[in-house]
Amino acid sequence: MDSFCVLLLLNLGTFQFMNAQTCPVPIIIGTETITERVEKVIYPTTDRVKVEWQIYSGNAFTNFGISKDEESVVAYGYSVADGIKRSQMVNDAQGKKIEMVIYKPANYGQPRDPDKQDMRFSYKIYEVGVSLMKERHLIEGNLFGQGKNTIYTYPSCKSKTKIIVRRKSGRAKGTISVYERTGSNWNSNPTMVRILEQDQDQQIFTVNSNKELKIELKNNSVGNQLGYSINALVTN
Repeated sequence: MDSFCVLLLLNLGTFQFMNAQTCPVPIIIGTETITERVEKVIYPTTDRVKVEWQIYSGNAFTNFGISKDEESVVAYGYSVADGIKRSQMVNDAQGKKIEMVIYKPANYGQPRDPDKQDMRFSYKIYEVGVSLMKERHLIEGNLFGQGKNTIYTYPSCKSKTKIIVRRKSGRAKGTISVYERTGSNWNSNPTMVRILEQDQDQQIFTVNSNKELKIELKNNSVGNQLGYSINALVTN
């Protein structure tokens, strides 16, 4: 890496903490001027990541790829002219490093504008398929003797939220109650209640709401335990 390289290490976890967003939306946004080369290195925590970038002035060349343990997994190269927007989706990004390198071609500005330094570009990094749960991932646990657990979600950017409750172990019957937040109140109705029967492995249903939700899972049995996982996702 030459002396002109600007290396910026961005920890995605920090951005998630700062950016309590409700849906897969940009978590890193920026606009920069390129003197020679700019390199972005992003360490994602989600399985799918989308990168968008656009050159505002001056031609450039973009290298883009993901790597793990210094071994290249996927790599792309693009020549990008003024005003052209590019995007790339990266699947299986969990635990991998995403690298985006944008630099000026060696002949940029020659021979007419040798001092031209106004190459600018914008970029956005998105999480894709991120859980709406406040913890940003599914919750797993075990309930005994009519115990219950309550978790909270961010509001969906669509008009609906998919609730996924799966039985991981045990034979207990469970009740899933979903409450919608309106102001400072949590409201429920019969369409937001489901029963996980003893012979059922899961309950997956859609709630017609784009508000914050409270999901309560209760073990209805005195003697049987209920091992579970709970997740909430954006849905159309």
